[in-house]
Amino acid sequence: MKRNICLIALLLWLITSAVSTWLFVQGWTRPGTDGRTEILLAQAERDQILAEMRLLLKTVDGMLRGLGEPEIDWHAMAMIAREAGMGMAAEVEPTIMAKLPLPFKQLGMSIHKDMDALADAIAEGATTQEIVRRLSDITARCTACHEMYRLGESR
Repeated sequence: MKRNICLIALLLWLITSAVSTWLFVQGWTRPGTDGRTEILLAQAERDQILAEMRLLLKTVDGMLRGLGEPEIDWHAMAMIAREAGMGMAAEVEPTIMAKLPLPFKQLGMSIHKDMDALADAIAEGATTQEIVRRLSDITARCTACHEMYRLGESR
């Protein structure tokens, strides 16, 4: 009897682990009508992800505007980049993260990490050209993500 209970418990654990791993990698997705993968989120979750994307776009805009000023405020530039770093990513709810496919999570986290690295580079005296190159690398990943995914609404 004990052996059967142990086997059932082990089987349930394996099934739960497999489903959890599949969901972590696949997320809550379906093929989109436009060739992209549609990530299915509740309206509030979708709003939160879109708000984060807008904040990242505002960060890039603020940095480019700052670089265009006759007197660049390097400290402010570093602070703008830092605000979009990993600290921002830590605020995303785990339930939302579970619904996002792994490549989407990887792209997003790499952007936040690179914002922190950009803030460090600015603090260490990076040139304007180096900052623009780093921003270009970041926005290339934004574009790639938008080409692969769209946010849909779960019912």
